[in-house]
Amino acid sequence: MSDGPAVQGRQLADAQRFTIDLPVLPKEPPKPQRPWRAPRKASRELTPNDNLFPADLATKLRALNLPTPIPYLDDPAAASPYVLPETATLKVFATSDSGHGVALGKDNWLVLVPTVLEGETVVARIYRDGEGFSIGELLEVTEKSPLRVDAQCKYFGRCGGCGLQHLRYDEQLRRKGKMVARAYEGLLADAGTKVTVEPVVPSPMQYGYRTKMSPHYEQRRAGVPLTNIGFNERGRKTVLDVDHCPIVTKEINVAYGRARERLILAANPSYTLGSTLLFRHSLLLPDQNSPAARLRLAPLADALKSPQQRRQLAPLTSPTSWPPAEAKPLVITEGRDIVTDSINGLTLSYPAHSFFQTNSSILPDLLTHIRSQLRATIADHGLTTAIDAYCGAGIFALACAADFKNVYGIEVDAKSIDWASKNATANGVKNVTFYKGSAERIFESLDRAATFPDPDRTAVIMDPPAKGAGPDFMDQLYRFNPKVVVYVSCNVQSQTRDLGLLMDGTGTPMATAVGEDRRTLANRSGENGSKVLYIGGNRVELKQTRQSDIPHRPFRPYRIANVQPFDMFPQTAQLETVVVLVRD
Repeated sequence: MSDGPAVQGRQLADAQRFTIDLPVLPKEPPKPQRPWRAPRKASRELTPNDNLFPADLATKLRALNLPTPIPYLDDPAAASPYVLPETATLKVFATSDSGHGVALGKDNWLVLVPTVLEGETVVARIYRDGEGFSIGELLEVTEKSPLRVDAQCKYFGRCGGCGLQHLRYDEQLRRKGKMVARAYEGLLADAGTKVTVEPVVPSPMQYGYRTKMSPHYEQRRAGVPLTNIGFNERGRKTVLDVDHCPIVTKEINVAYGRARERLILAANPSYTLGSTLLFRHSLLLPDQNSPAARLRLAPLADALKSPQQRRQLAPLTSPTSWPPAEAKPLVITEGRDIVTDSINGLTLSYPAHSFFQTNSSILPDLLTHIRSQLRATIADHGLTTAIDAYCGAGIFALACAADFKNVYGIEVDAKSIDWASKNATANGVKNVTFYKGSAERIFESLDRAATFPDPDRTAVIMDPPAKGAGPDFMDQLYRFNPKVVVYVSCNVQSQTRDLGLLMDGTGTPMATAVGEDRRTLANRSGENGSKVLYIGGNRVELKQTRQSDIPHRPFRPYRIANVQPFDMFPQTAQLETVVVLVRD
């Protein structure tokens, strides 16, 4: 039974009697968001995928002749005019190597948006502030560029892998070539050479070319089902669930789909660590004694005749298409299992966990180009020896063996060396020797075998990781000073840094390799007579190479003979560049 009106009235009066008027406190202003900066990677690890800004951005901004200041140039510490997250309509006026578009928004504030093209009008959600700029995610393209095409991947723009699927393929090649030309502009100008960067060799396959896939999933608590397997999501620290990738081979996509069926929604009773899956495209080739195999290996066997058996180099055969017609595809999913491939008649096997180029369709063109460049130097300079400094399964050493008297491969991974030797046997190559050792101690391996080569008759082929060759390796190469250097790299930025040392010929190689003024280096003695350099506060020890390894003589600088890019990674900002250096 409810109280009567009199009782309710007394309760209301009592409540009003004891009401305290609290002062209205002003709302706290939102805490300023910490400005975003590009990841603090060492400069030697940066690749074109990290180039968020156009190389000539400042020039482009000044060319706009705006009447008011541009915060990115004039006041980077200024506060962003956007309240995050905020949606804005923007006009893109420039793009970077990585495919990020640059636009000016409110108050001339710089905004970066991925997967757009210059001249386009786009709608973007701005979600992160930097110093003088912000980053947004693309929501819609309201005014399209004639260069835009439909991406074949439904995850494009969200997946952090490909960055150029929206761009017409011929334009991808043109922009990548321009990027390489810009990177080499200084070196070619300083050397006074008339050499220019050759047009980019297109990939025979623009989709379905990639022979390796490494999706991953994150750790999760006990009993929590697995929901996401894929790749890092663009601009976020999360795994984007991907059920199909159009740039890998169709066989890998089928194997990946079967793995997803087993893993998705699976829940373990205990805590589960994250993991990375592995899928590698392999070939099942006919038996080496079969008629098809003998036909495939016949040109190779003829070319491998010793120099004493032939008066001149055998004609260089044209690249063969990949995959061979007689090969059957299969997929390897265990890192310790063996992958087999066939490039220009060479049968190459290697452990699935080890390094091997991921676009076999373009390898025939790349190997043929390297051989043709080396054969020209053999004719001009009488080279007899080749050294493959990062040989892996022996692809470069074996491909060039027909043109040299002796070839040596150096590799740090013992299993890769075992398979490189097996590859030599399988292909009937008898003038190649493989040594286990570090590329940074390459000449010690050769000296132990009493096979130290004559630098004036030697070519060194190097294909280092994306971060470039280590300072100690460049020091050895600088002092060995071979007649020819062939530098293969997927990162034009580290490649030009390393080659600048060989073309300069002045100063300490260790200092030049890391871009430090040699006057800032403090030299100290290490253990066992090793040399210790303190570079930018970091201790770098260079073990002394034995005097017998590298003869002392004045260094002779190199000139660039050829710069040839290959589109090893279609739909991405990266590519492979082969540079040939020759010294007098």
